[in-house]
Amino acid sequence: MVEGNPYPFRRQSSQACVADWLRGLGALALAAISCGLYGYPLTDGARVALAAVRDGLATAQSIEWAIFVLSSGESVSAFKAALEAAKL
Repeated sequence: MVEGNPYPFRRQSSQACVADWLRGLGALALAAISCGLYGYPLTDGARVALAAVRDGLATAQSIEWAIFVLSSGESVSAFKAALEAAKL
């Protein structure tokens, strides 16, 4: 556990993946896939995913927009709450 994070390497992994994906792309669509089938906590997943995309977009010159494709009202609510908390 790192600084109270039960998943210490997932944020770093997410950020590295997003940074790689963003190179040369004009748009990005992501899903909260690990928050369903793999059981990653939805609230944490939304926070980590938004932070990773925010950090990646800060360095990605070509991306004009990013969208999260969410499959349930619970996912939408979690991502909206994380977005509001992050004040993005």
